[in-house]
Amino acid sequence: MQANRRAVLGALAGLAAAPRAAAAAQRVLGRRALAAAARGGSLVLEEGRRGGVFVWSPGDMSQRVHADPLQGILVPPARDPSGRSGAWVRERAGVVRVDWFGAMGDGRTNDTDAINAAGLFVEFEGGGTLAFSRATYVVGREEYVPGMASPFRAWEVVAIRGCRRKVTIDGGGATLRTAPGLRFGSFDPATGRPREVKLPFSDGRYQATPFQAAIFLDKNTGGVEVRDIEIDGAIAEARIGGQWGDVGWQIPNHGLHLNGNSGTHVVRNVHAHHLGCDGMMLLSVVRSDAEPPVPTLIEDCRFEYNGRQGVSVLGGKGITFRRCKFRYTGRNGRVRSNPGAGLDLEAEIGIIRDVILQDCEFDANSGSGLGADSGDTARVTCHRCKFIGAFNFALYPNKPDMVFRDCVVVGSAAGFFNDPTGRHAPKFYNCRFSDDPALSVAAKVYEWPVELGSSKGTLFSDCDFTYRKIALPNAQFGTFFHNVRMSSPAPGMAQLNGTFSGTNLINGGANIVASKFKGRVVHNGRVLSP
Repeated sequence: MQANRRAVLGALAGLAAAPRAAAAAQRVLGRRALAAAARGGSLVLEEGRRGGVFVWSPGDMSQRVHADPLQGILVPPARDPSGRSGAWVRERAGVVRVDWFGAMGDGRTNDTDAINAAGLFVEFEGGGTLAFSRATYVVGREEYVPGMASPFRAWEVVAIRGCRRKVTIDGGGATLRTAPGLRFGSFDPATGRPREVKLPFSDGRYQATPFQAAIFLDKNTGGVEVRDIEIDGAIAEARIGGQWGDVGWQIPNHGLHLNGNSGTHVVRNVHAHHLGCDGMMLLSVVRSDAEPPVPTLIEDCRFEYNGRQGVSVLGGKGITFRRCKFRYTGRNGRVRSNPGAGLDLEAEIGIIRDVILQDCEFDANSGSGLGADSGDTARVTCHRCKFIGAFNFALYPNKPDMVFRDCVVVGSAAGFFNDPTGRHAPKFYNCRFSDDPALSVAAKVYEWPVELGSSKGTLFSDCDFTYRKIALPNAQFGTFFHNVRMSSPAPGMAQLNGTFSGTNLINGGANIVASKFKGRVVHNGRVLSP
């Protein structure tokens, strides 16, 4: 398919030099009438969403006509369907619309081929805008060919690679909905039927997916933007096979995959949900902290009911999430794979640095809301975010220089980065810790205390811990508390050891006698002073 892709792109060369319409033109009904029209001048094609102005371009257009079998840009004359004597060329101004290539957007017709062809044309031009209408486009197409090395073939939907100019996907309020009945999981390559396997299992002959990513932008250097689009993986309507990978279904089936692009990244108003794997995967390759950032803004997005992660960040520097929601990962009722996080910061190629989260919400994920546990990740700052652990930890901040300001943490947190000096350990300022189930969309809370384990150096400053059932935090001797308020009716004694400064009020079962008191502590009415 890659060879065919290159042939298509090569054959499209030269279209940018096609003539432009200069004035109003006669109207024709349908491409058949356009093909039969007298050559010369310009005509207005009326054919629903395919309509537009076409200009006659003389000369040998055969290669270009051959490259555009869907007639999104070129329509050859009826007497010369090869286009050797010329063709009608669409007049346009920088935007490529999927509807021109035959995408119906009626919620029934499979529009995969039309959308892919439109994206290829954007790629040919070296960048530009791929635009959708406010409609529902059915996508995802597979082919089962027994005997092949990879018998389960998945067609690409939007796939744009290597552009030097900015690439923009303008959803216009569209929905990309995965076609029902497509395979996802392990299937027998000989019969095409679902196959249960013993994990770990990585035989590619068995792997099937509706598509690797509904929108795949790869190694474009002029910046990328995706906006105003819903991607519905419709996993409930998929044909589910056995598991694949090390655990669960580790098979690519992402909503949006930004891979190795450079220049500014913007993802705005995207709703990616019910995908088999991740709502979004992001990789910007930054090899060292000395390299400049790849400015990335992801705002007003929702990532919900995806099988493995809401969002996976595999690399990058200078990433901001603003007003995003990461919810219900691993809760779609069909497939669930670890880690199951809302947002997983897991550097695999290069580093992750300078991540900012503002006014974001994490809730009801099967794994941790925010996970940072592997790879070279550092400097993550969260402002006014809500981390709600309904079924698992709300937070797993196991990387250096993670700071939380004015945040709400509901349920448990664990995996705190260990730094006895406190310099790089997590820091919480003016945060509120609770176990109130009313704060979760699932009306549940993972009832386990905040567990600092053997980690040292974490700071809680001006924080409030108010629990209904959960015990007070368990902390080792290297935790720092400043101006904290804590209360819990839970029976038993939490091991609340650390260094207390400022003024602190603690009500509840806690063993703090071995702590250091550099400020005032009132524990169950008893005043403890330095």
